[in-house]
Amino acid sequence: MKVFAVSDCHVECAQNKRWLQGLPTFGPDTALIVAGDLGVTLTQVRWALLLFKQRFEHVFFCWGNHECWHAPEPAGADAGENAAEYDPQDPESPLPVRFRNYANSLEKLQMLKQLCESIGVHTSPQKMGGVWIVPVCSWYHFSWDREPSLDQLVNLPLDTQPSIAWDLAGDRILCKWPEVGKDGQSLEFGSEAFAQFVDDELNTMFGILPLRGGLTRDLGLGANRPPIISFSHFLPRQELLPEKRFLFHPNLAGIVGSDYVRKRVEEELESDVHVFGHTHFEWDVHLHHLHGPSRPRAGDPEAASQHNGQTPSLGRRRVTRYRSWPLGNPREQAERRAWLNGEEIERWWPVLVFDSRSGEGIGGAESSSRAGASGCACDSEGKGLQRNCPTSASLYPKHEVCFFSRLYEEGHVVRGSLPAHLPDYTAVMYCAAAPRLDWDALCKQVDRHWKDQHPRAAGRVGGVVHSEQKH
Repeated sequence: MKVFAVSDCHVECAQNKRWLQGLPTFGPDTALIVAGDLGVTLTQVRWALLLFKQRFEHVFFCWGNHECWHAPEPAGADAGENAAEYDPQDPESPLPVRFRNYANSLEKLQMLKQLCESIGVHTSPQKMGGVWIVPVCSWYHFSWDREPSLDQLVNLPLDTQPSIAWDLAGDRILCKWPEVGKDGQSLEFGSEAFAQFVDDELNTMFGILPLRGGLTRDLGLGANRPPIISFSHFLPRQELLPEKRFLFHPNLAGIVGSDYVRKRVEEELESDVHVFGHTHFEWDVHLHHLHGPSRPRAGDPEAASQHNGQTPSLGRRRVTRYRSWPLGNPREQAERRAWLNGEEIERWWPVLVFDSRSGEGIGGAESSSRAGASGCACDSEGKGLQRNCPTSASLYPKHEVCFFSRLYEEGHVVRGSLPAHLPDYTAVMYCAAAPRLDWDALCKQVDRHWKDQHPRAAGRVGGVVHSEQKH
């Protein structure tokens, strides 16, 4: 079984719809993980999932924040009220009215679950080809950001205060969530109580919790258990996001991650690979687990040992490889093509995260980035896909694509070092007196493709916030 992954496809964009229509058939014995933000309306999501199903044998999906937006379906979407007019496997078949009658985001997700079931898309744990694939439903909370504020990092007063997480969270306007939980507890947006509510209620609704018997039994096998690949839209660890000094919106961390995801991934599943999305940053890093309910905060010596992606000499079951592979919006795609030339970058196929025949994708830090020796996916006629196999090896070398994770993994910068030096593009925005980081020199050390004053230096670091503010 070859397991591929992609996130943040945003098929509400016409260019992204064309990208999906142009994907080749990856063939039998393949599975695709789609880690959220596929579309805004259920019509868009269904259309995209059906096209993915035509190209992969199995498709797994978990929702992101965009799927929770309370958005009206397009005009004419109720033309399929008559069951005889609705073909579940036809992407162009109108969406039946039964999938449109939702009053809030929670009801919309209930409709989404039913929709996925009707078209054969997996939203709960499944074991295929000897590997478990486990979705994790989640929502962010502001307190997940435990790293020092920007003024603490530079130890200087700021010229301009960055926007707080509350102001960055367009979801509080675009979503309609219940204000009170079943126990009467207030569910304030962005609170830990709200994130816990989503963790409990939505993972139960989608059949993820309680963990099914087969998965529970396999978890008890220790070193003999099968590989486990989990995925979520939101992030489990803050080390999977660039530091505040590299972000146009330094407080972005408040709206991207959840401690409850980390609990599921590292304490319950001890996943070999975890795929995430949302931030629109490509990422590939190995991090080891800290077991138990308490974790060190940023700045603690124990926490510092986790940074830069360095893998200690521990058993494989205590190391998780974290992957993010966003398609992103058209602007981000244009910046990526300007930075990395080539036909492969133009295509930007889903990335291979695991191959059960070779074990590639877990274990040593370079295992998946050299994948591809175990054969290639084939089209329906058994012929190789064009002249290249769609694996992470030949198409997407780790050092060329996952810039920020390599920045930390190879020790070019140390996360949490104080006082922090700022690159020019954030210093001019927030603190002109801050010590400067020679950004271009640093980038040339990391990336042989870097060019002076490259648009990536100031374009990609805005991440998901620029995309959502546009909406």
